[in-house]
Amino acid sequence: MRLFRLVLPFGIPVLFYFLYQPVNRAWTVKRFGCGCPPLDGSWRFNANHFNGILLLPLLAGCILLWIWETKGITGRMSRHWLYGAGLVGILLVFIQVWARLWWL
Repeated sequence: MRLFRLVLPFGIPVLFYFLYQPVNRAWTVKRFGCGCPPLDGSWRFNANHFNGILLLPLLAGCILLWIWETKGITGRMSRHWLYGAGLVGILLVFIQVWARLWWL
């Protein structure tokens, strides 16, 4: 069970992607428009911005979950390495999910 809880922060973004993708196609892009830059050079809020804002609390939650689950690891030095490696891994997973949700 402990291993499942340690892997969970890495799996939540992937699960979110597969569950949110139909909603993204059916509602978000239609509501806010695709992420294509406007031809006149002006700025406007679009689906890419909405998806980025939506992923920020999820990212924060996964980071907090990772820190919470690894705080019981003994050894100060090993804990810092584990924190750092886990945070980098979580960020890489989120960057991948964010890139897949990016509409051009």
